[in-house]
Amino acid sequence: MRIDDVAAIAGKDLRAAWTRKGIRYGLGIFPLLSAFSLPFVVRLVIHQRPDVAPAVVEDLLRSFLFFFMIAVSSLPTAIASYALIGEKVERSLEPLLATPISVGSVLLGKMIAAVLPTLIAVWVASSVFMLLANREAASLLHQSYFPRAETWILLLALMPAAALLTVNIDILISARVADVRSAQQIAGLVVLPVSGIYVAAQLGSVQLDSAVLWIMTAAVLALDAITLWAATRVFDREEILIRWG
Repeated sequence: MRIDDVAAIAGKDLRAAWTRKGIRYGLGIFPLLSAFSLPFVVRLVIHQRPDVAPAVVEDLLRSFLFFFMIAVSSLPTAIASYALIGEKVERSLEPLLATPISVGSVLLGKMIAAVLPTLIAVWVASSVFMLLANREAASLLHQSYFPRAETWILLLALMPAAALLTVNIDILISARVADVRSAQQIAGLVVLPVSGIYVAAQLGSVQLDSAVLWIMTAAVLALDAITLWAATRVFDREEILIRWG
């Protein structure tokens, strides 16, 4: 595996993805809309319920930050599906793999192209949210709530692991379907458990503290290892050159 090959493939896929308005808008609109709207909800809760307990607002802030996990679990599908299904349909992978470039370089380049812009977009939006949420909650909490220990676990451990899981599942799906929309819809099922955890946090059934986030990160990393192994078996040179299509 060569770094320059990985960089070339990642750059090519990023340039191709950036030409699609749907991907650009998805990376920008959903995370930033959440970043500005969620602090407004915090403002409404505090101003409309003057007797609200600080602990309630703190739980709300934790669950709202976790809401960005939905973006991390869904946005990579747009880039990964086009990079994988598009090249499968256009038969552009076969000439690439006929060169000495390794399958590992191709796979890693495509993973980077899908995961990196998603993480950057969500990290920027999360930072905006935390700044605005701190300002809205300061009158009640009398201090800045973010960042906390669980903040760094969520942003730097759980989010990258979840984004990689989505891409791995996209790779597995790409071997069985020939339509980008179908791949996105199937891979989008990853959002369902994340959404369930968010709702449970809102209802108070799950406490998103550091211990819980570490457990979730460990579970997702285990799934990453399993799906990465399966993806490398599917994304095999012989599989692509002989069976794909």
